[in-house]
Amino acid sequence: WLAALSPSFIVASATFGVTSAVLALDVLFLWALLLLLTKLREGQRPRLASGGIGYRLAIGVGVLAGMIAQFRSEVDVLIGASLFLVAWLNRAAFRHVAPALGIVILSAATVCAPWVIRNYLVFHKPIITTTNGGFNFWRGHSAEATGSAMRRDGTAVWITEATWKQIEPAGGSVGARVDSNVEFRQDSFLWSDARHWIRDHPTLEAQHAVEKVFFFLVIDWLNPQARSIPYLIVYFLTMIAAIVGIVRVRRERLWNNLVIRDALALMLLWVVFYTGVAIVFFPLPRLQVILTGFYFPVVIYGAEAILDWTRTKLPHFVMTSEEG
Repeated sequence: WLAALSPSFIVASATFGVTSAVLALDVLFLWALLLLLTKLREGQRPRLASGGIGYRLAIGVGVLAGMIAQFRSEVDVLIGASLFLVAWLNRAAFRHVAPALGIVILSAATVCAPWVIRNYLVFHKPIITTTNGGFNFWRGHSAEATGSAMRRDGTAVWITEATWKQIEPAGGSVGARVDSNVEFRQDSFLWSDARHWIRDHPTLEAQHAVEKVFFFLVIDWLNPQARSIPYLIVYFLTMIAAIVGIVRVRRERLWNNLVIRDALALMLLWVVFYTGVAIVFFPLPRLQVILTGFYFPVVIYGAEAILDWTRTKLPHFVMTSEEG
């Protein structure tokens, strides 16, 4: 029931739409990956002939990874980094872990293949996910950039008319032909323009990088969604529970448990990765919500500690107040 009432799940479902699906897939992916590692340590090997639980779990992890990649283009890199971390953490038994990781990669590639093939047939170029990377990169590194997805006046950072005319000079003329390659022209131009901006404005870029970290890990006051009272309440409740959970994990030295060690390492990787995504592009409230799905077990562990504290301390406080 704690999961059902999680503030982040409620906010995601009510406000950010498809983000709730990404959250669910994130949690399932983490659970399936950790369960697979547990089975591998117990000596179960993913063999095709036997069709054992390890084999089915490896396929499940890969399918979930492929499904997440259909929603979030950065997940391809994240999944690769996660599997590399798993291999490194279990390097002493790499010969046993490698076949499972291979099945995960093959399953994920199978899920992504129809979209990649479709893109190649339509655009005659290999497009793994989307062509909006340049646009989002430009939004974080241009004269319009603020360190947020929003300008100071609360409107979205977007391509200006002047910039668009540089991308598509004939776009505004009568009878101008805009073909399907406009996406690639836009993407290439915006990547190049943003790189030149970074090179020419290193001090401002460093300032924006610091602001992006704050906006992402604390609160983005330029974004109307992020500074709304409901979001502020539920986000900070989630963060308080996460901090309590981290303190509890440290106090109880739970990292001595190999499964928990793997989970904590993956959570740390994901936090660092998405903070990097925010710096390279820009922070968004929905990225904060997605990140919660990665460290959700720590949030739950902290929430349990808070509930235990209220059960033991609150009645005593009430009784003392009544006696006084």
